[in-house]
Amino acid sequence: MSNSPVTTASLLPDLQSGQLAASGRYTFSLIEGLEPVIQAVAHDYGDVHVYIAVTGEIMVAQATLFPVARVRDVARLNDRILRTEKLFDLANISIDTHPDGSEFYVIYGALRATSSLADLEFKIDTLAHNAVDAAAAYREFVK
Repeated sequence: MSNSPVTTASLLPDLQSGQLAASGRYTFSLIEGLEPVIQAVAHDYGDVHVYIAVTGEIMVAQATLFPVARVRDVARLNDRILRTEKLFDLANISIDTHPDGSEFYVIYGALRATSSLADLEFKIDTLAHNAVDAAAAYREFVK
């Protein structure tokens, strides 16, 4: 990786030429918008989509678990998440609101954008794996 400031767009070529892409386990593409994000598709995990953005010196990777509207008992699920979230390495779980007002549980992690490519790839791969595990762990709460 270069010594110049890291942006979402400048991170894309590094990820596209890294080990995850070279192995065929992931594909990476840029999604343009108000704030561009990288979409990483984790083929080993059933095509889980991980979205990556760089904000200042921090890279955030995030995957959607399920919509809040499909949860049978939000209070019980939130209690379970607070008691078990630590089981998912290098990740946190929160609720995000989309521009249309819909809410989703997401799993995310962050690290310095200037971290080594190997560390960035490890974070992305761990997050994709955690997304699958978290969705399975909380399945009983989802309609």
